[in-house]
Amino acid sequence: MSGRVLHVAGYEGKVVAVDLVTDDVVASADTPEKLQAILHARNIAHAAIVRVPRRDEPLRVGLG
Repeated sequence: MSGRVLHVAGYEGKVVAVDLVTDDVVASADTPEKLQAILHARNIAHAAIVRVPRRDEPLRVGLG
């Protein structure tokens, strides 16, 4: 079984919307609120929203 591979290189520290089929970033912003406004303006509905950690951030798992 293999996991999904998100194509988020270059988006460290950003909140991104990832296409649910291709796993490509379709929009990014500095905050979830700004990203939501972009998604609404572009009429993007089928995307997962994730925050991409910076390389120097500790990895948080769960409610961390």
